[in-house]
Amino acid sequence: MAAIVLTLSVTVLVAGPTLAVKVRAACEQLGIAAGGLTVPAALKACNEAMGIEASGPLLAQADELVHQLGISVDTLVPRPPPAAPPAPPSKADLAALDARVAAALQPPPPPPRPREQQPAMPKMVVFDLDFTLWRPELYQLSSGSPFKACSDGAVLTSRGERLDLFPAARTALRTLADAHVPVAIASRANEVAWAHEIMRLLRVDDIRTVADVVGSAPVVIQGGSKVAHLKHIASESGVSLRDMLFFDNERTNIVQVEKIGPTCVYCPRGMTDSLFAEGVSVHMANRPSSSTRRPAAAGAAQGREDPRGGGRGRKGGRKREEGAEVGGRRKKDRGKRRGRGQ
Repeated sequence: MAAIVLTLSVTVLVAGPTLAVKVRAACEQLGIAAGGLTVPAALKACNEAMGIEASGPLLAQADELVHQLGISVDTLVPRPPPAAPPAPPSKADLAALDARVAAALQPPPPPPRPREQQPAMPKMVVFDLDFTLWRPELYQLSSGSPFKACSDGAVLTSRGERLDLFPAARTALRTLADAHVPVAIASRANEVAWAHEIMRLLRVDDIRTVADVVGSAPVVIQGGSKVAHLKHIASESGVSLRDMLFFDNERTNIVQVEKIGPTCVYCPRGMTDSLFAEGVSVHMANRPSSSTRRPAAAGAAQGREDPRGGGRGRKGGRKREEGAEVGGRRKKDRGKRRGRGQ
């Protein structure tokens, strides 16, 4: 017992006021720091502080000491052993904590954007070439193949004459390609091989040409009525005439083709953004209608340019002037190249 340190002896106490408990209580009341003392040494220090000359068994000395100090034995209970210090966190624990803190500090993700509804589009769009998609017309060129692609998307003839898409035509072709709408060609261009070569070179954006946009859709470049052109395209593609949207700069072609079902848009000065947008809008507005209402879309798309016009003979005011100007030029050109033209 004499070798037991006070702080260590406490750890083996089970119950009741043992010697170590009584000595500790006396030390606390007398203000004696007994942390590093053995039980006998602490008891001796207490006796000396009280002026007691003690002898005999240590437990008897302790009983006398607590009696002199007035310490109630009933209040003396063994202290629980000091808790062991927590183990330091491992590297894995610290890494997991860092990850949780970093995640908590991240701003919340933005709410999902509502999915934009794509505008309804026709099942097929058919374009004339000369002075509808591009300018000038092929018969107006003094030279032709081999053509050369320009950095801005246009092409040059062998003598450097420039041919390019109308800006709105380039936008329309790009829009249709992005929407996966088939694009067909119905033209009376007088140089068929030139037309195909130009379509392979004219670019609608950095990577796609007109030929890329058209892809495997029908391309009809030949003389004769545009009615025959459109019927051939319908037969080859499987798309009904009523589901086609047709753009042409010849008024006669518009009048004839609209009789067989397509929505027809007159472009006397080439493709424009407003004509393309209105043509798509009017075509889609009329498609759910019954088959008895088919001509209405064509007239509406053409008449927007001039509120006083519409349908066959619907072009009034400025449109009549445009039609006369274009028609006069056609007659003059046809006098030079009879049977040719668009």
